[in-house]
Amino acid sequence: MKKSIVSASTASTVHAAIDAAFAYGKEIKDLQAKFAKQTKAQVREALLPHVASYPKYAVTLVEGNEKSPSAGKMVLDAKHPAYEACRKALARLVADVVGGVSGHKEKAVVEVPTALVDSTIDAVIAAGLDAKQLAAFLSAVKAGIQFTK
Repeated sequence: MKKSIVSASTASTVHAAIDAAFAYGKEIKDLQAKFAKQTKAQVREALLPHVASYPKYAVTLVEGNEKSPSAGKMVLDAKHPAYEACRKALARLVADVVGGVSGHKEKAVVEVPTALVDSTIDAVIAAGLDAKQLAAFLSAVKAGIQFTK
């Protein structure tokens, strides 16, 4: 009979980590609801002072450099010892809040000639392609074209 390599303390640590992950997910959903339809920049600006004031970081905010895009805005003090950790925590938090809200996703609109789409659809239907064949067809088309940009 094999012995378990997981001790009670390991199991307790794993359970605590899972509990923390669930709690984080709940808090992110709450923030997503609060910041729905706001841009990434707006979310970052709103969360900045709260992340900076977190006791583990306690990074002071300073006014942005006149020659940078942050001129006139409050930014993290880059000279603070916890600056990098705070900056990364803010970036991760903003990404999690913005990434899960559909209103935040900015998609570039790409125009496709309607006549080309219609003729391709007609050709696929006329050929009687199934879903797998259509996928193979599209892959072959992509592979057969080289773009310069």
